[in-house]
Amino acid sequence: LQTFEEGALATDKRRAMFWLEQADRPLAANVLQRQPGAALPLALFYGELFRAHLKSGRIGLARRAEVRAADLLESFAAAADSEAQKSLAAAAFEGMAADLLAAEAPQRAADLLERATRLAPRRVADWVALAAIHERDRRLETALLELERALALDPGHREARLRQARIERLRGNERRAGEILDALAAEAATDWIGVVAVQERTRALFEAGELARAVTLLERAAARFPSEPSLALALSYAYERSGRRGDARAAAERAVTARTSFAAAPRKRYSAPPVESLAAGRAEVEAAGLLASADLARALDATAGRGAR
Repeated sequence: LQTFEEGALATDKRRAMFWLEQADRPLAANVLQRQPGAALPLALFYGELFRAHLKSGRIGLARRAEVRAADLLESFAAAADSEAQKSLAAAAFEGMAADLLAAEAPQRAADLLERATRLAPRRVADWVALAAIHERDRRLETALLELERALALDPGHREARLRQARIERLRGNERRAGEILDALAAEAATDWIGVVAVQERTRALFEAGELARAVTLLERAAARFPSEPSLALALSYAYERSGRRGDARAAAERAVTARTSFAAAPRKRYSAPPVESLAAGRAEVEAAGLLASADLARALDATAGRGAR
């Protein structure tokens, strides 16, 4: 289909999109009328077509495939008659949203995530992902409300709390932000969230001139994350400002030789679109689509038997 669509576009750029709509939309409607369960494998097919066109640089065709996939997922979601089916539809929207984020289309990804939250409002990852997207767009009040939804479902969610603290800092609520960051930094977890929490908290302490507290916090964090160069470098800076030049030099040397154990720098991980978390349920969705492919095959056989083109 990718080759066919590219050929149509090469033949007549002005009318190709109209031709393609006339070719596949009635066929899809016919298939779904016969077998509503075919909506999921068809949506996954168009999702794959979206990625293929995008990789080839055919942006218009990629956009068309994306819209078709989203429409088919809407059909699948509309037919969902159980919480499990609604959750599966939400996961399918998440997978598409991950593709759109990877393609640098955050607003369209957010639209799909909002559909997912209407289907399955208790999926914490969706609220956190929406908040991350809106935070990047500086829609801080919206992001904060979404984080509150996430934390109502999971009060201990570390990333949600970290993002909440950072937004509170941006809004000027240093006291509330400090409370959240101190709690995160004191927890035993050794994830990237702990590193960013320490970075944010020490930045606030530096700005407030509280060097002694910053040094203490960074010393504890550097001991817990011995392979994280950013913390060693921050500690070197804190020592230098405190007049402890020997300690500053030693910390700087550790920063130079340290090799982080994280796949990506914690600060970069914080700023990156939440593609990985949204794609986590893709295997489950694809397995369900494979099981439903028999419905699609039967519907296509029946349609072909009527002589459809």
